[in-house]
Amino acid sequence: MNATDLRLKAWTPAVPRKIPDNIVSSSYTTTRAFVPSYEKEKEPRIEQLLSNEYQRIWWQEKLAWDKTVTAKKIASKKILPRKMIKRKVPTCVTVKYPTREERLKDKKRKEFKKKSNENLKTEETIFAKHSDTKFKKRKEMKFKKQEETKSKNCEEIKSESCEETKSENCEETKSQNQYKETKSEQVEEAKSEEGEETKSENYKETKSEKCEETKSEEREETKSEKYADAKSEEREETKSEKNAEAKSKEREKTQLENSQDTKGEKYKEKN
Repeated sequence: MNATDLRLKAWTPAVPRKIPDNIVSSSYTTTRAFVPSYEKEKEPRIEQLLSNEYQRIWWQEKLAWDKTVTAKKIASKKILPRKMIKRKVPTCVTVKYPTREERLKDKKRKEFKKKSNENLKTEETIFAKHSDTKFKKRKEMKFKKQEETKSKNCEEIKSESCEETKSENCEETKSQNQYKETKSEQVEEAKSEEGEETKSENYKETKSEKCEETKSEEREETKSEKYADAKSEEREETKSEKNAEAKSKEREKTQLENSQDTKGEKYKEKN
């Protein structure tokens, strides 16, 4: 390797490259950054690092820097915010002033608005007064009607109470007379009922005796009929059993005879 190659490959510190800023309102290019004094020293000191002396120096210098720089910024703060382009106003533009006719029109409009507002206010006040009077009249009419209805109701109640008392007295007298009449009728009815009850009891007793006699006779007849039927059924059953036994015996005899005959014939044929 040549000495020229080593020189080219030697290390160089990086430097920030400033990008061109075309915005007119920005003050980024002109503002100064805060740099503490100990950065200008060539070699740092270990004693100050261990004792945090660099931190104390940084805070002290930063406060002094803020006081000086912020005071200047507040005094001359007429710059637009960043990233806002300041447009240049052309000098050849003429200012248009309103003519006499336009001024008169503006005055007429303002006067018309004032009058309309005043008219609206007066109408509102009149309407409010009119509505209050109407409300009062309605209240008075309602109160009068309520009083009239109350008086009518009181008169009706009084008349009804008088009629009710009269009707109650009449009903009481009628009820007393009816009670007396009903008492006398009840006494007569009780007497007649007692007589009828005695007659009906006697009639019922006689009827019940006759019914019992007839029932006992019918029971005896039914018992005798049932007894005769049962006897006849028993006789028929015994007869049928006897006939069946006789028939079975005869069949057995005939079967034995037939078997004996067949045996004898077979014996003869063999001989």
